[in-house]
Amino acid sequence: QRVRREIEALASEPRPHNSRALDVTGLDVPQGVEFRRIRLEHWRILYALNAAEGWVWVLGIQHRPPYDYEDLSELVDLVIE
Repeated sequence: QRVRREIEALASEPRPHNSRALDVTGLDVPQGVEFRRIRLEHWRILYALNAAEGWVWVLGIQHRPPYDYEDLSELVDLVIE
């Protein structure tokens, strides 16, 4: 329920206070696209947003630990395609 509410809230506030920008240094990220995460206890909601175009894409909901963002480059590729 909490995950669903957080995702639904992204439509009106794509950068909530409990979100954090992900470090995508060295990855081929399109202009204007941000990659962020929201932490909910042991869960991470990973998402991309483009404020200029008005979209938010949820890319994954991962359990942590052991999730360590190793697949971030693959998630970036999903947005590019």
